[in-house]
Amino acid sequence: MLVNGELFQIKERGSMERLALEESNLGHAGAVYDHGPCKHTIMQINIALLGECVIPGADAFEARSYNEPMNYKDTVKGKVRLGIQTFAEALLVVPKNIAINSGCDAQDTIEKLTEEDRLNPETIGLIFSTGKPIKPVDNYLIKKQILNTSSVITSNLLLVDEAMRAGMTSLKG
Repeated sequence: MLVNGELFQIKERGSMERLALEESNLGHAGAVYDHGPCKHTIMQINIALLGECVIPGADAFEARSYNEPMNYKDTVKGKVRLGIQTFAEALLVVPKNIAINSGCDAQDTIEKLTEEDRLNPETIGLIFSTGKPIKPVDNYLIKKQILNTSSVITSNLLLVDEAMRAGMTSLKG
């Protein structure tokens, strides 16, 4: 759920709660429905509305999550610096893939995104189709789930790689 502005609220009308957005806050999508064709859709919308917490969207979160460790990297010495840099660069995988899928140059887009974040105290994301800065918000629960799931998937891929290497060495035997 992306919203250009920062103000939105849940209003109760009768026995139903609805998300009320002012017209100036709307992005490309201007409607939020609290009903759907199946129970799963309704549950997803309710979870999004009941999250009651938002974080910067349009990859502003990833840009800030990259810049903060990179600033911290300058205060430490040794091999720890490489680990911090690797972690920070791994957080930019999602914006890079979105930029590539949008038909933009990934390096230019990431450079614009991180530079814009460095220069502004507010969190600012980018519209990938135009490259212009924007201040949307994203649902916290969704972003948290994405980050948790990505670490689990990465761990599983590393385990598969390890098992395949062990199998290859036993064949050479």
